[in-house]
This record gives sequence, structure tokens and C-alpha cells, in this order.
Amino acid sequence: MSAPASNHPDEYVTFLHSQDRGPTARLVQRVLTVFVAFLTTRAKVVTTADAEDLRAYRLFLTTPEASADGRGLARSTQGTHLAMVRSFYRWLRRRHLVIGDPCKGIKPPRTTSHTVRKDYLDQQEAQAFLDTTAGFVETATPGSMPWAAALRDLALVAVAIATGRRRAGLCGLHVTDLDLERGELRVEREKGRPGRVLPMASWAVAITAAYLRQARPVLLRGREVPWLFVGRVSDRIGHETYAALIQRLHAATCASNPDLRGLPHKRITTHCLRVSCARLLFSNGCPIRSVNEILLHSNLSTTARYTPIPVEELRRVLATSHPRA
Repeated sequence: MSAPASNHPDEYVTFLHSQDRGPTARLVQRVLTVFVAFLTTRAKVVTTADAEDLRAYRLFLTTPEASADGRGLARSTQGTHLAMVRSFYRWLRRRHLVIGDPCKGIKPPRTTSHTVRKDYLDQQEAQAFLDTTAGFVETATPGSMPWAAALRDLALVAVAIATGRRRAGLCGLHVTDLDLERGELRVEREKGRPGRVLPMASWAVAITAAYLRQARPVLLRGREVPWLFVGRVSDRIGHETYAALIQRLHAATCASNPDLRGLPHKRITTHCLRVSCARLLFSNGCPIRSVNEILLHSNLSTTARYTPIPVEELRRVLATSHPRA
């Protein structure tokens, strides 16, 4: 006889959405769907699962059946799944929906900490990326819909490279989040954490101001929406649209800049623009603590994975700063 169904996973996902953690909520929903299905095979639900069930689930994550493509989950992904289930049970305990903690003693697989190996744009490539995007604005008829969309794309890429905002943060920006006179961007919440006011480079402010004055009204065609980056027919640009835009711009930049021999071999994504921001700031002298504040990382170690200090720089600092007899 199977255990009765529980709607607690849906309630938890709803809670995450209420905390403005939409991307996390969507990922948690997928993870918990697999977890609940696994428990069903053992005639259990989330409120009746025990440590033995969680140990079996931990083992299940190592099998090909745990992944949608049947190729298995990476160790880091297995750890992410377990972490999300553990957070779910913490939420249940705070609401007194479960008594014990079936996750207690269940350790994620060990993974080696390493530098983030995402590709990123160096300074010359970032400039070429922006120049290519600006070229689409220059070749379009001013005031037309293609021209307005191209100027929006330029502003979106400029803000991404200048501020290092995550994809969800960029697509979810409101017009009121910008203070163009002060050159500031307000981030209210990001990944469930309170945000702050961050400075924005003057060149990105100028591009965004031009988009707001000239292109955004053309795209809206009389509509009134709060979002900064709007679509031609949608209220705001979507995550998939933004990701596809970066792919197109990467290809166009490679085609128009054959001298950048390394660029075609890089896999540039929306997240890579965030890494690019961090690397550009750090390589131009920005202290890593300041990079940490700009990226809104909770831990300095996370920022260090984005901006590893070269050994040559460590040698230089050691030679000039270490006290000698």
C-alpha cells in the first residue's frame, strides 16, 4: 500500500518564489520531483522518510537513472541535489511538519575545490563584443523596431559587463532600480539575500540612458511596464532570449574580429559575462574584497574562484612587501 501524497514540496517552492528566488525555486521543484518519485518507489512521502531512505537516495543519485539523459550526475550536481533536499527538510522542521531530520549524517560526495573554469572575455575581447553590438545599432534605421531592439541589446550587454549581475538579476531589473544621475544600480534581492546600491561605470550609464530615452518607448508602443529591458511583444526580456542573444553576439564578434584568435574557442554564456566583469575589475587593480562586494558573493572564497591571483603577482607582492632582515 502506497503512502498518502503530500503537497509540502509545492508549498516550499511557493515559499521560495515569495522570497524572490524564482530561478532557485524552479531548480528545487525539479529536484524535489525526482526525490518524491524516488520515495514513492519505497512507499514513502517526505514526512515519513527516514535516514535509511535518505541513504538510499544518496546512492540513487550516483546511478544513471538519476539524470534525465541517463548519463548520470556529476559529483557536484549530486551534492547540489542533496543540499536542496536538506534545505527542504530544514524548512519542514521550522514549521514543525517533521520531527526528526532524516538528512542528519548524510554527507554529499567529496569534490575538489577548484578555480571556476568558465571562459570569459579579456579587455580586448570585451571591447570587441561591445563594438560589435553597437554596430547593429549603427546599421539599423533610427527609430525603427530593429534599431530599438539593437540599442536594448547594447544596453543589456553593457550593464552585464559593467556590473556583473546574474542573468535573473538583469532580466528582473526595474527602471526604478537605476539612478542615472548618480550612476548607481539598486539590487534589492539576489539569490534570497538582501542587496545594496552599487556604482555603475559611466560608459554603461550613458548607453543605458540612451536606451531609456530613445529605444524603450519604441519597443513598448504605449504599454506601461516596470521592467527595464523589455521585449517587442513581451513585458520583459526572458532568460532564454538573453542567452540566445549572447550566443549570436559571440558568433558575430568572432566573424568581425578574426584577429582575436582565442575568442572562437571560448564558450561565452550569460554567466561568463559575470566572470568577465570580475576578471576585468581585478586585473585593472580592483581589490578582491571590492570585487566580492560588487558581485554580492556571500563568501570571499567564491570570489577568489572567479579571480585567482596569478603566481607571478604573488611573487611580486612577496618581493616588495614581505619583511626582510
